[in-house]
Amino acid sequence: MPRIFNQMDYSGILLLDKPSGISSHDLVAITRKDLGMKQVGHAGTLDPLASGLMVLLLGEATKISDYVLSDDKSYECEILLGQTTDTLDIDGKATSNKEVDLDLDTILQVAKSLKGDFEWEIPLYSAKKIKGKKLYELAREDIEIATKPTKLMSFSSVEVLSYEKPYVRVHLKCSKGSFVRTWVNEFGKKLGCGACVSALRRKSSGSFHIDHAITTEHLKNRNFGKSYIDINRALTKFPAIEIRGIDRHLVRNGQISHLLQARLAMVDRYQEQVVDVIKLVDDRSKLLALVNRGRGGRFRFRRVFQA
Repeated sequence: MPRIFNQMDYSGILLLDKPSGISSHDLVAITRKDLGMKQVGHAGTLDPLASGLMVLLLGEATKISDYVLSDDKSYECEILLGQTTDTLDIDGKATSNKEVDLDLDTILQVAKSLKGDFEWEIPLYSAKKIKGKKLYELAREDIEIATKPTKLMSFSSVEVLSYEKPYVRVHLKCSKGSFVRTWVNEFGKKLGCGACVSALRRKSSGSFHIDHAITTEHLKNRNFGKSYIDINRALTKFPAIEIRGIDRHLVRNGQISHLLQARLAMVDRYQEQVVDVIKLVDDRSKLLALVNRGRGGRFRFRRVFQA
């Protein structure tokens, strides 16, 4: 039977399937209203055109946004060939139109060439800030930027799903902060006909998948099932130490005992990979704090969570 939550339970991650046509900010506002709570954030925006997985952070989980935001994301994207726009998607103003006469082999070859790491321009219609102003605000005011900002974008997986002229459907997996609209624009350039995003759906973010997301219609009944993940399970990539007694009391008061420092050092030393963060949990696996090594080799708090 699905678990029914009360207000005190809301301190974790909620997976929502965002519909096309609303902003990420709108979705957060809807969630705050339907759940009756103020502490709601998210781990990665989606353009209003896009639909799909939104990782919402409820309550104390808003403190772990930095750790969830860094995960790779995957998308299913529909591309309109032969048209470019100022926003790089179908919602923008058309800037060019060309006839499309391309075979599938050419589509596959060009798509394959756009797998990897690229230093590309950030879309002018984006939330990236320049001198305190978002790029889309400057674009709407027709303010020209002398040097267009660029960033490293990484696409680790590129798969062409279908081609029915003038539309191509692709599956992309990319790093944090990579712009699918930019990939599509470069795809159109290499094909010689131009292209823009006509539909976009986020399928996954890190270990979270759209298959476990619920729609906004299910928010009010609060029968979330697999769409709700508590904070501890959301950070499975980090090792954990269970603490009790005096150590639990000290951690609640912002202190780490000498004995706990020694235990943390042992966990850190015998990990196969470099450990950025170690979790401190109680005997019920409730997350109490996140710590890491600071100056002098001693461990310090990164985040402390309320009981």
